[in-house]
Amino acid sequence: MRFALATLGTRGDVEPCAAIARELQRRGHDVRMAVPPNYVGFIEAAGLTAIPHGRDQVQQNAEIARKYGATPNPAVMAWEIVRDITELWPALG
Repeated sequence: MRFALATLGTRGDVEPCAAIARELQRRGHDVRMAVPPNYVGFIEAAGLTAIPHGRDQVQQNAEIARKYGATPNPAVMAWEIVRDITELWPALG
């Protein structure tokens, strides 16, 4: 079975997904992870296939704070994540 895991955020968001991806891979599944560009090396070092998406986390955090303030609305953030995944989906093929 093929799995595509996509995450945005800090290493605290990326690392748990990587643990799930490693277990899926260990069980014989084809797994790819879409992560911010600054985490591609981390994911590849874990033996997983990484696809960069979005912006570097530092840039992304600055843009979120600029656009939405220090405490963004969760519904707006969910929309942003869905939009990023929709744009990324073809690359995960």
